[in-house]
Amino acid sequence: MPSGDTPLVLIADANDERRINLSHLLRQDFQVIEARNGDECLDKYQQYQPQVVVIDAGSPVIDGFNLCRQIRHLAELAPIFVLMMVPNEAGAIELAFKAGATDCLIPPIHNDSLRYRLQQWLTTHKLVVFNHEKNDKAVRDFYQAQDGMYRVSLDGQFLEVNPALVHILGYESEDEVLTLKMPQDVFVEELPPQSLPQVVGTNDVIRGTDRVWQRRDGEHIIVNLRDRIVQDDQNGTVYIEGLVQDVTGRRRTEQMLDSIVKGTATKIGDEFFHSVLQYLVAVSQVKFAYLGELVDGHIRVIAYLNEKFDDDQMEFSIENTPAATVIEQGRAYYPLRTWELFPHDTSIGRHRIEAYMGAALYDGEGKPLGIIAIMNDGILENPTDAEAILTIFAARVGAELERKRIDTALRDRELRFRTLIEHAFDFVLLSDREGMAQYISPSFTEILG
Repeated sequence: MPSGDTPLVLIADANDERRINLSHLLRQDFQVIEARNGDECLDKYQQYQPQVVVIDAGSPVIDGFNLCRQIRHLAELAPIFVLMMVPNEAGAIELAFKAGATDCLIPPIHNDSLRYRLQQWLTTHKLVVFNHEKNDKAVRDFYQAQDGMYRVSLDGQFLEVNPALVHILGYESEDEVLTLKMPQDVFVEELPPQSLPQVVGTNDVIRGTDRVWQRRDGEHIIVNLRDRIVQDDQNGTVYIEGLVQDVTGRRRTEQMLDSIVKGTATKIGDEFFHSVLQYLVAVSQVKFAYLGELVDGHIRVIAYLNEKFDDDQMEFSIENTPAATVIEQGRAYYPLRTWELFPHDTSIGRHRIEAYMGAALYDGEGKPLGIIAIMNDGILENPTDAEAILTIFAARVGAELERKRIDTALRDRELRFRTLIEHAFDFVLLSDREGMAQYISPSFTEILG
């Protein structure tokens, strides 16, 4: 059975001697199979799909001209070289070409002439196959791309769009989008139709710019455009082609993060913790959020939002709760039926929490300080963005929690020191370098009267 990348030739000739000679000659450059008549030729063509068919016009059972027509019909658009051997009679060559022959030879066959013609075809065939495969890949890439792609004329008429662009614009079919004109039917900003070449890249340079587009339902979306003006060899403009990414969610998240940073920059302590939870609930579109510090295997809640923690729940063991996973692994996400996974967590069970996402809080040495978490009685609409925001603020909250701990420890030490010296029997006097008293203990004032 023929195999490999070498082109396959099918020789259909009832003349045994000529067929064998042709077969021997062509085997130097091709794989060869043989057929003795038209029926056998059709069977082997359908079985092996050769790239070259050599047909004797006088083939028995099915004459060569009809055989050529049938092979052309079977091949459809596949590149195939059909060489017909025709008698030296008036009109024979014309009939062969009308039947679909690629080339003709009049016996006796000259070996060099035959090999030259087939080698010429082989070179052309390889180029055709390469371009065909290249075009097929380009078409697949165009229609399977995740980003929107389009080609539009300079007067703004869409020429070609891919399914991703149809989805971005909120339409149901490519035909609907092809009726639109750019920029007036797509861009939100007021741009005259003739300004389209100025909107996109010029001089064959791809640019990336954010633009506001309008979907079919009127919703405004932010898209990042990379487009260029395509030119022919004579530097004449042909059309504009573009790549479109819907970055609405990304840009809104960036804006929200910026506003969160600005809104919490001047806040510290409990005010900062509560402010962070407010932003997390708003951005993540969830109902509940809390943060707590880790103390001896327990979480001590220090701030919460929309969740009412009873007095006996303001500190809880992390055992058999999602908080244990957060502390152990650094983060945790349970997208569905969290209340069933952790039946002993009364806070989660009371609200039948579906989705839970938490991140650990760390000190400067990487030791766990606590946890920050969001919860919802439905699914998280955008868990990827929620995780990114939670991770960012976990670092900031961890730093603030560590600062608060250090500040509390310093105040406790100061209080202990003050208590100690104020009850001491010996007098204590603290002064600056100039000898001015900064602190005088009660015992000192008693001695001086």
